Amino acid sequence: MATHYYNPDDERSIQGVGADENKINDLYSKKAADESEQDKQKETVAGQEDQDKKNAYVNFHFMDDADIKVEADALIDAKIEEVFGRKVALAMNAIDWKFKEIGMKVIYKFTEKYLDVANTQEQTVTIDDLTRACASAVSYTCKEKVIKVFMISL
Repeated sequence: MATHYYNPDDERSIQGVGADENKINDLYSKKAADESEQDKQKETVAGQEDQDKKNAYVNFHFMDDADIKVEADALIDAKIEEVFGRKVALAMNAIDWKFKEIGMKVIYKFTEKYLDVANTQEQTVTIDDLTRACASAVSYTCKEKVIKVFMISL
């Protein structure tokens, strides 16, 4: 970008795009149109990512246990498996961090629902078992290097 100062004694004139005010206005309007188009594309991508996250959460419930890849020497916590199910227990040991994130969200929602209806209905899980399973799940994920999983465990 060139910067110049106007000197009334200077007889040189501005040449090129700067000489025609219509061309300058066209450049600014094109830039504004391009920026608004980019904003629309960013909104579309953000909306698609939100939809993908919702689909991943729903797909987690319908996927098979064999779809969650874990290391061969991974120890599945019996308390997590007892309270939240085998799929969530596998997700806590998954190689892919997305499964850990989804597993923590499942635990969060389960615990929230348990605490909401604890006073009104008879539960199959005791609060002691639930607390131990939650603590065990957090112990798996609080040492996670992926910030999304770590933040959920907090």
